[in-house]
Amino acid sequence: HPNSNQPPLDRTTLVHTPGMRAVLDVSRVERLALIKRMVQARLARDFTGFAACFTPDSLFWVVGSPAYTSFAGRRVGHDGIIECMRFFEAELLPSDTVFYPLIVDGDQAALRWNMTITGRGGGQPQLAKCLAHIKIAGHLISELTCFCDSAMVIDLVQRH
Repeated sequence: HPNSNQPPLDRTTLVHTPGMRAVLDVSRVERLALIKRMVQARLARDFTGFAACFTPDSLFWVVGSPAYTSFAGRRVGHDGIIECMRFFEAELLPSDTVFYPLIVDGDQAALRWNMTITGRGGGQPQLAKCLAHIKIAGHLISELTCFCDSAMVIDLVQRH
């Protein structure tokens, strides 16, 4: 109500009785579930399931130069995402992934994780610290940009 001291109702507020409010942010819950599905598919190495979490015309960026790592650069759409995942798996063996709390703000999210990776050519496993900036459109991811320690990744890949 305009004369009320309470904030205005929006689509995430459910009114039970006059003067009593309960907030139910369904869109936030759906966004969290989407990112959880994406992470679970990635950990299971289900590239098709991973790509299904994205819009058909999504942008998928792995920061770095394709001159040094085949999976770096910009990909568009499901086929590009699957290609990126296959290139990554061909060059690196990920293990022991630990995720930090997810940050969701409106239609954007930040996901941070550490994972141990080993170059397919051998060598000592290295700890990769990674961050993804995620944009969500509707019920799917429209853009993901992944940042990792590219110098360490290049070193592992060049041993391959």
